[in-house]
Amino acid sequence: MAMALEFTKPEQLEKFLADKPAQWSHLIAARAALRVLPMALAGLSEEHWLAVLRACYISWAAGKYPAHDMTRSAARSAARSAAFSAVRSAARSAVRSAARSAARSAAFSAAGSAVRSAVRSAADSAADSAVWRAIRTDVDWLRTRGEGQSFAGLALSPLWPGEAPPSVTEPWQTIAGGKLATDHAPWINWYQALLTGNGPSADYFGPDLTLRIAQQPDEWWNRPAALVNADIAAWLKLRDSEKLIIPETEPGITLGVAEDGRIGVVPSGVPTLTEQNANEGILEILNETVEELQVRLSGSNAFAMLLGDVNKYAACLRRQPLSIDQLYLRGNNLEIARAHLTKAIAARDMPDMPIGVAAGLDSVLSTHGLLIASTHQGQVLLERSHQYENKNADIAAQRLAARQFADAIAGADKLFSDQVREEWPGMADGVGRGPYPERSTQVAMSANRNLFITIATVVVFETLKDGLAASVVGTTMTGATAETINYALAFLTNHLPTIRELAAVSGPHLQWMEPLLRYLQRRMTS
Repeated sequence: MAMALEFTKPEQLEKFLADKPAQWSHLIAARAALRVLPMALAGLSEEHWLAVLRACYISWAAGKYPAHDMTRSAARSAARSAAFSAVRSAARSAVRSAARSAARSAAFSAAGSAVRSAVRSAADSAADSAVWRAIRTDVDWLRTRGEGQSFAGLALSPLWPGEAPPSVTEPWQTIAGGKLATDHAPWINWYQALLTGNGPSADYFGPDLTLRIAQQPDEWWNRPAALVNADIAAWLKLRDSEKLIIPETEPGITLGVAEDGRIGVVPSGVPTLTEQNANEGILEILNETVEELQVRLSGSNAFAMLLGDVNKYAACLRRQPLSIDQLYLRGNNLEIARAHLTKAIAARDMPDMPIGVAAGLDSVLSTHGLLIASTHQGQVLLERSHQYENKNADIAAQRLAARQFADAIAGADKLFSDQVREEWPGMADGVGRGPYPERSTQVAMSANRNLFITIATVVVFETLKDGLAASVVGTTMTGATAETINYALAFLTNHLPTIRELAAVSGPHLQWMEPLLRYLQRRMTS
């Protein structure tokens, strides 16, 4: 375990953060400002509340959702909060500085000086020792995250380790119990959730509404606070009564309810009769090259894992009806295996491939590529893979979240078929890997989206009776028994934090689930 760090000066913290991910500075600066937000509001006239709330809120949202670019929003909020810097209140001016600095740390890549300013201002405004203890707790939390783990969870962890100092709680109690609390109810509830919550219970607005508010234009924010607050209140009301719209599945691994009541993979992307006839020669060559490769690998223990991947590819290729979606997955797995072996052999961690294996594998993959590109479904998959070429995406965080979700699936044998529980960990581990990382990411993301669509369609039968309006854009699920529904609801509820984490790093692909996740959260807390 890493040794605890004892920061007592902003310069020490800035030096420590110099070689750390920028998100660390964003989060620490935002949370420093949030800790002393009650003091800032208590020292300001109501007309200036919204500017400080905006600066704190957007810097917090930028740290919570780094996949969404908020640099422009954060810069504008910092500029707006600076506009009333002439309004003096000696004990509170440092707090306003903390809010402005936190907003700037999200707006610019040079976050070091901003976090130093935010932390210094916060420490000067409240109990110095309590602020530094809270900052050290934040740093310790970030340091315990493994490679590839998301840092965004810090945004929903308790602001104070233990009790907040009286210099913060006393003004907050006055604010929360005063007349202005009603006028600013959305903000009061948001901050109270951060102050007392932990994890999902601290996420008052939820991902969709958080982003909607944070990304509003200047014209919206610059209106009177009463109009801004009324809009947010209306959105909250709509959020709590909105309808779950379950989308159609997208090209990729598709699922359904099997005869045993469990969710399993079903054939999808089946070639048309015309495509089958046109590709008869390619299929014959591909079957022959796969069979030859199986023979060449059968006597090599060192390449047993590769043989396992080839055997799975062969089984998929010979299964009727042929599923292009599933074959696309198998081919991608072979590409990843080849890249891994090539690297291991070059590093002398593996012996050279048996004679003819490398050429045979190349032949299988090139023929596989021809087959995929010669079908309409294959062309769709290849075209859609480009949307996953996001250079700014946190692939490691996506892989980790996908793996944690796959582990949850692996333990749910009453809900998912053996094939699903065996396939998902491999897909998760492949995210962003191989010679075509966008394809391996696409395979996992599409499969998870389609799996959630299947689960949501199953549970709709129950939730429609219990406070969540829903409709299904695609085909209504058949074969779901009462037992399947109960298992599905239990799975979603028991793994809600894991699912939220996956949704948070998946960008827009799982945003449609938010009404369902909020519904489940309400069920848990009611």
